[in-house]
Amino acid sequence: MQLKLYATNLLLVLMISLLDAKDFGQRGHLFPIQEDNLLKVIMERLDKAKQDGLIGQHQKALLERTEEHLFLIPKGFVPLKSDSSSVRYYDPSITLSNDLKTANGTILAKKGDVFNPLKKVEFGDPMIFIDGEDAEQCLWSLKQNGQIIFVRGNSIRFEEQHQRPIFYDQHHKLIEKLKLQRFPSVISQEGEKLKIEEVGDFK
Repeated sequence: MQLKLYATNLLLVLMISLLDAKDFGQRGHLFPIQEDNLLKVIMERLDKAKQDGLIGQHQKALLERTEEHLFLIPKGFVPLKSDSSSVRYYDPSITLSNDLKTANGTILAKKGDVFNPLKKVEFGDPMIFIDGEDAEQCLWSLKQNGQIIFVRGNSIRFEEQHQRPIFYDQHHKLIEKLKLQRFPSVISQEGEKLKIEEVGDFK
């Protein structure tokens, strides 16, 4: 009985509230809800950034930071200029510290064996190491036959300017291996050894 009375009262309250409802008219402008295409918004912002030159500035800054890291020279390294010509030789032979085996266990070479790669593979074109920040060395290297390798300087810009492949001895691994100190230095094969020539009359 109580539940029925409660339902009846609730129905009466709802009917009264509907009878008292009034239409106050439209207040302000109404707009349909729309969602902008996210990709369209991003592209419009990119276009504006491009027009304002922001993208170009960012790309330039990124390139400069990359090149700065790429051509970072070891602390304390000073490439000396060759004041006179000299020649010395480097033996690339290595002594095996362990047996050299195939995947199935066949021994190709034993521990203690001496292996010289120049007996099996030719060295190829000479390697011309130069100081890329020395204009005279750069001009001289372009007249030589061989692979030009910068020990300092921006090899990418030099390559673009002269349309010739230019390499960079990153982290100076070859310089340390061959103990190079003066430049230009030209590395070539002579028999089963490498000939290291410091060029003093390169002008």
